[in-house]
Amino acid sequence: MGPVRRLALAVAGTVACLAPAQPGQAGQTSVVYGCEGRFKLHVTFDSDAGTATVSASHLGTLTMQAVPSGDGFHYKSGKYQLRGRGNQASWHVGMSKPLPCVAE
Repeated sequence: MGPVRRLALAVAGTVACLAPAQPGQAGQTSVVYGCEGRFKLHVTFDSDAGTATVSASHLGTLTMQAVPSGDGFHYKSGKYQLRGRGNQASWHVGMSKPLPCVAE
């Protein structure tokens, strides 16, 4: 099993307790993160594809690829990154200070 697949399985296990997969969407888990009262990130983790699809009012929809992480999860697409563990996450945009987020 490759490192991306192991990461995807770890993420699925980490967030599985937060929101169950929708019927017919095996390997997918959806979580809503509140980010310091500024906005919400709607994230669908897909352990089969090794992706996280992020939607937010200021962003639209963005699909991010899993990046190897020693602990927790890490997804990246261009200047955007989502990192976290358990119900805690951080949203990174370029070189800006990461914004802390918590699963709701």
